[in-house]
Amino acid sequence: MRWRTHKAIAKAIAREARLKGEILRCLLNGIVDPDKYPEKTVKVKVGRKGRIYTRTVPMSHHNPSIDAVMKHVWRARISFLAGDFLNAAYWIGWALHYIQDRCVGKGIFGLKHESVENGAANVQVEREDVLRGFSEAESSPRFVKAVLYGLRATTNPVDAVREATFASSAVFAAVFSSRSPPEELMRKYSEEQKKHAKIIAGEILSILCMLPLLALGHLPLLLVPAVACMILYLMDGEYRTLRDEARWFGAD
Repeated sequence: MRWRTHKAIAKAIAREARLKGEILRCLLNGIVDPDKYPEKTVKVKVGRKGRIYTRTVPMSHHNPSIDAVMKHVWRARISFLAGDFLNAAYWIGWALHYIQDRCVGKGIFGLKHESVENGAANVQVEREDVLRGFSEAESSPRFVKAVLYGLRATTNPVDAVREATFASSAVFAAVFSSRSPPEELMRKYSEEQKKHAKIIAGEILSILCMLPLLALGHLPLLLVPAVACMILYLMDGEYRTLRDEARWFGAD
């Protein structure tokens, strides 16, 4: 999207969130800085003879990885929890930039990219899309990821702006939300922590069982403790999810 569109969406969000002064300035700086200071990513390619080649290239704004966007979301949330609202506004600006660019379709061979961005620059940001994003937001990293996975690029400028506005507003509201963790979340997390301790003990035991088998050269038998480790890891999935949810509130 053009800077004009990025800033229009940011200002619409700021009006509803009542952001002014330095905080607003930081948000507006953050929402255009990804274009000024492009992030890099590593591309990996395997050659004909199995040789691995790597090269550093600019990260795609129209198809960024979920992890890349979440990195900035977490920076914003951690700053917000610490009461550092200037950095929180700046880093959420970075995340919203990628979210908004992701909504812009390029068409076949990228032929519609320029026309879609130019058209979007002339679309008015609707207040109702901001309010809808605010009302549907949940204070949760799981919610933010769901929004990111649900983004769909379109070559219709109006739809692109509306999708970008709604998603940006929802993610902003999720980050700038309550700092107090729900009691039910902390209760479940406490239970999973106890299970996690037992699972870690099981994983350590499985690894210890591998050592004598490895020393004796019984390689086929290594499959048993290896599978046990994998099963235990999968059983620990709920703990990892709740750990992130607790971390969202600074409780981990």
